[in-house]
Amino acid sequence: MGRERGKDVDLDALLDALKSLSPEGRRSLIIWLRDRAMQAPPDDGHAMARLADLLEMLLQ
Repeated sequence: MGRERGKDVDLDALLDALKSLSPEGRRSLIIWLRDRAMQAPPDDGHAMARLADLLEMLLQ
C-alpha cells in the first residue's frame, strides 16, 4: 500500500534520500523538477541553475 496523497513526508528521510543520490541521479532530479514542477522549457538554463542552487542548499 502506498503513501496517501496529501500526507507530509518525513523531511529527514527526504534529505537522506537526496544526499544518497549520485551526481547522475541529482542531474536527473533537477531535469525532472524543471520539466514537471516548474514546467520550464528544456533550454532554460536559468531554471536549471536555480534548481541546482536549491538542491545544493538542501544538501549542506
